[in-house]
Amino acid sequence: MQDHLFATGTGADLTPPQVVSTNPPSGATGVGTNVVLQATFDRPTDPLLVGGASVYLRTNSSGTPVSTVLNISQDSKSITLTPSQPLQSATYFYFEVDVFDLAGNELNTYYPFTTQ
Repeated sequence: MQDHLFATGTGADLTPPQVVSTNPPSGATGVGTNVVLQATFDRPTDPLLVGGASVYLRTNSSGTPVSTVLNISQDSKSITLTPSQPLQSATYFYFEVDVFDLAGNELNTYYPFTTQ
């Protein structure tokens, strides 16, 4: 008789991170022109893969990126974008997020909003 060995476990993590909250909320209107944008995730993101090319703000009309300062929380579960100057009023923007968790799973999404 031959012994058979097997292991149990949870397997590979194939679930991408999820956004649990954003500021402003997706689809918000009347957002102040001095808004600081924030996205909070359900798990840490890979801080080495978060940067200006992966998290940014752009206008809808021209698609032009808006100059911002990006900060990542110490636990890597939250990012903030602070525009370098007040946003243009009565303008539709996209807050775009393309991040990876520590297992390499990608989240690529966007959150539109309109300024007052």
